[in-house]
Amino acid sequence: MAVGDMRYTFTDKQGQEHQVDIPAEVIRKGRRDGLNNRDTIMLYLANNGYMVDVPAATKKEKKPARARARKPDEQKRAIMKAVSLVLEEFGIVDNINPERQVQVQINGDVFELTMVKKRKPKK
Repeated sequence: MAVGDMRYTFTDKQGQEHQVDIPAEVIRKGRRDGLNNRDTIMLYLANNGYMVDVPAATKKEKKPARARARKPDEQKRAIMKAVSLVLEEFGIVDNINPERQVQVQINGDVFELTMVKKRKPKK
């Protein structure tokens, strides 16, 4: 038995007790498919010829991701606009992201500036 494998003991339809080692990869694959451990084990036993009642496998329903509305940061926009105005003296300016990133071409070379606003430290 390898590390992570599961030893499972059950009684089949004829009343005989069996002990089976279930590989860890089978359990991981079941979790990736959205099955709980019990359903994964029952499917493994049925696929390997053991006489067990296999319940209808039900996948977990994923909750839809909650969309968050992001508030624009006017302070960052103002700073990036000022930086863009200064860089226009040197070359062609492209605002990739008005609050975060600006790109400038000077004599065929491309430069990018990215601004990061640090979070307030936790107290």
